[in-house]
Amino acid sequence: MLRVDPREPLSAPVAAPTLFARLQREPHRFWRGVYGLMNCWWHRLKFRLLFKRVSIGPMGRIYGKLRVIGSGRVTIGRDALIIGDYVRPVTLILDNPDAVIEAGDHIGLNGTVVHCFKSVRIGRLCNFAAAYISDSQSHALSADRRTNLDVTVKQGDVVFEENVWLAMHTVISYGVTIGRNSVVGALSLVTDSVPPNSVVFGIPARVVKEIPGSTRSTPAAQGGTSEAHTP
Repeated sequence: MLRVDPREPLSAPVAAPTLFARLQREPHRFWRGVYGLMNCWWHRLKFRLLFKRVSIGPMGRIYGKLRVIGSGRVTIGRDALIIGDYVRPVTLILDNPDAVIEAGDHIGLNGTVVHCFKSVRIGRLCNFAAAYISDSQSHALSADRRTNLDVTVKQGDVVFEENVWLAMHTVISYGVTIGRNSVVGALSLVTDSVPPNSVVFGIPARVVKEIPGSTRSTPAAQGGTSEAHTP
């Protein structure tokens, strides 16, 4: 059975490596880590001055830009790693005031774009590369989609359970739940829910193999991202 609330672990949570533990292993990244902490502080201040409803937990690091577009609400847990200076800025689009993006602790976003009309929930330890995620069809398929303001556009909440890994240039469609520990291969289009402990790949994405249930086996549990291991 897929999870109801991805922010809470299914079982006893696996302790994620702390920032200090990572810096002990890679001391050459110390100053980049300091920059990430300070840049996160600046983003918190900027969002507050702009009256954005954005909350980022303690020990968050932001490299480059985190863009938040729209007036919805964004909540990100502690020890987040947001990389916006490698591939492209991390961009969170909230298409209406009631839209909510919620992310748990120890997540990694690297060039990720989230387009939220209602609800996108990201579980703890999730690790996303430059993927595109949307909980809406955005545009109807009918011929009058450009002229009929009342045309129906399909929507559905998107849920990522804990420790999900999205590789480069994946697209996650509306109404999808991706089970814990699952991995979505590069260039995949996910239109159906994914069971836990699965590797999916293709257009549309299909299960190609199962992975061990241990969260220690995936990059997210090691505190990195699919793009780079950055403190």
